[in-house]
Amino acid sequence: MTLSPLSAAILATLLMYLLTALGAALVFPLRRFHPSVMNLLMALGAGIMLAASYFSLLAPALTSAHSLRQSPLLMCSGGFLLGGLLVLLADALLLTSGDTAYLIDTGTEDSWADLSRALEALGVTHLTGVIVTHMDKDHYGGAKQLAESDIAIDGWYASWAWEKEKWKKHPVVKAAAIRGEEITLLQPGDTLSDGLLTVIGPIQEREESENDNSLVLVASGGGGKMLLTGDMEYDEENDLLAAGVIPSCEVLKVGHHGRDDATSAALVAAVQPKVAVISTSSVILPESPAKRVLRVLSSAGAQIVQTQQAEIGVRVTLSGGNVTVEFLNN
Repeated sequence: MTLSPLSAAILATLLMYLLTALGAALVFPLRRFHPSVMNLLMALGAGIMLAASYFSLLAPALTSAHSLRQSPLLMCSGGFLLGGLLVLLADALLLTSGDTAYLIDTGTEDSWADLSRALEALGVTHLTGVIVTHMDKDHYGGAKQLAESDIAIDGWYASWAWEKEKWKKHPVVKAAAIRGEEITLLQPGDTLSDGLLTVIGPIQEREESENDNSLVLVASGGGGKMLLTGDMEYDEENDLLAAGVIPSCEVLKVGHHGRDDATSAALVAAVQPKVAVISTSSVILPESPAKRVLRVLSSAGAQIVQTQQAEIGVRVTLSGGNVTVEFLNN
């Protein structure tokens, strides 16, 4: 019997899951490992990972390359590089007004070099505050490197809805401790820098999705407003819409990288944005931005800006109620 590449990949992946689970189960009967047993298990684990890489990635790629008459080397190396590039999809937003500067989220640990380069290009040597919207690593992963950098930081902030049992050991708390600082937990109604930033969400803590515990902020200045949503999805959107706290804003930072589980038509109707900024890469995440999200934003007359259109980042400026967009490249 001959299996298709897809069927072979699925069966191989399930087999690897089973073997990995069996290996992990040895932790329970064997609390202390003899060195020779440990070496044997490490060798077994390495063998399983090599087999998984071949059967679930290389074998289907080689078969597909032959059927599509493409270079096997190109297709195989491309598949592995895609996994490495995924960690580079990060979320970090620099909000400035005069001498005030807030970094909202810090990207991933692996993207710190890119974020550091962007901050240097923008001449940032001092931050009024670092705000972490929620507990996804692509939003806080660069916190440690930021704390160890030469950039001065006045304060560290996070959402009141973070999981309390993990709080003391959280990497962001440890990052702030490097500077001798503690985290200030923000709640709806709190303001920073004389109203430059106002917290409107989350209104309630949700266990189902950490994204729906995202800090949602309204930035006011330049004769207009920006709505900064973190990774807010439908449930938190509905909470804020029901509470009537979402104002019309000239700029919308689109939630959850423009995926289909966020940015409802009702939210866009409430915000009425002139410009919608999406932090994404369709090469890394083909489903982002979602066609529905693009359609809803376009129907509302918003100019859609994607960070993948720039090499360093996108600068959005509010002045006199007017919005200008600049793409920062090397």
